[in-house]
Amino acid sequence: MKLVFAGGGTGGHLYPALAIAQSWKENHPNDEILFVGTPRGIETTVVPKYGFPLYLLPVEGIPRRVSWETLKKLLLIPKSLINAFIFLKKEKPDMVVGTGGYASFPVVFAATLLKIPTVIHEQNAYPGVANKILAVKVDAVCLTFGEAGKRMKAKNFYETGFPVRREFHTNAEKRNELRKKLGVGIDELLLVAFGGSQGALTINKVVGYLLPEIMRRPNLRLIWATGPRNYENLRQKYKNLPERVQMVPYIDNMPEVLPAADLAITRAGAATLAEIAASKVPAVLIPYPYAAENHQEHNARAFVNHGAAILLRDAECSEDLVRATILPLLDSPEKLVRMAENAGKMLRQDSLQEIIGIMEWLLKQKSNKKN
Repeated sequence: MKLVFAGGGTGGHLYPALAIAQSWKENHPNDEILFVGTPRGIETTVVPKYGFPLYLLPVEGIPRRVSWETLKKLLLIPKSLINAFIFLKKEKPDMVVGTGGYASFPVVFAATLLKIPTVIHEQNAYPGVANKILAVKVDAVCLTFGEAGKRMKAKNFYETGFPVRREFHTNAEKRNELRKKLGVGIDELLLVAFGGSQGALTINKVVGYLLPEIMRRPNLRLIWATGPRNYENLRQKYKNLPERVQMVPYIDNMPEVLPAADLAITRAGAATLAEIAASKVPAVLIPYPYAAENHQEHNARAFVNHGAAILLRDAECSEDLVRATILPLLDSPEKLVRMAENAGKMLRQDSLQEIIGIMEWLLKQKSNKKN
């Protein structure tokens, strides 16, 4: 059996695909799994570390905003579809799974035309353009949030929750071991700040507001992912940081870092929140304000309402408000523990099992039709 996974560009699209692929391989160790991505995405460095072959196709995604750039990309879609057709005809997979991103649309769309069984996963409450188009053609649409089904048409919807890589679940139970490995002392607090795989200017600004206090408190440690584009400028701006303040472009070992944290400062994408929940970590959430239908704030409020996070709006992140919101948390270890416990309750535990079950059922249906 051969399966193709198409998803990437950013971590929010790639990591769900990796989680599903890992789980499938555990259940079907003899099956072959291939990933399809583009040269521009983080999949070029991440997927090989997981041991899966990666095929790079010169494909383009569907832009959300209307512009001259949009028109150029729309003209490239036929070429992307041809590339996807050629790839699928050559590999002859038994199933194609799409999780969004540049490569997902043309590969999944081509698979539907070739009558290959197809499954897509929509991570957000407000579906992306590509998944809205694909939903009416694929065999199964898996949803993190059931309400996303109200915003798209499909043959079959399944509310499965968000598939999280197994390392987050296992490492959440090894917190002390991870902290020791990272050099975090018994009496120290570890803050982890990141803005997704591309970084976030507002997250970096917020950390800048907190740095003087972090420098004054010897019991505070910080791992700060600036994003690749911002790293050099910030490294020059904040020279001679102590060893306990670690600035990096990107955290590529997040399953070993996030579960060790006492507090995360981050955006509120569905992937990030699922990993926070699996890691049982409290968070200060600063939703990306330009996300479709403001879905990140919608995501964040669910965590806030369950006592797992505190919300700061991007436009309101003044130095005074940031310090007044975050510094008291650092002086309230009991509150952080309660928030961590609540975060752990936010994740659906059987997401991967359900998605794998749907895939197995579709393949069985295909086999029965052949017979």
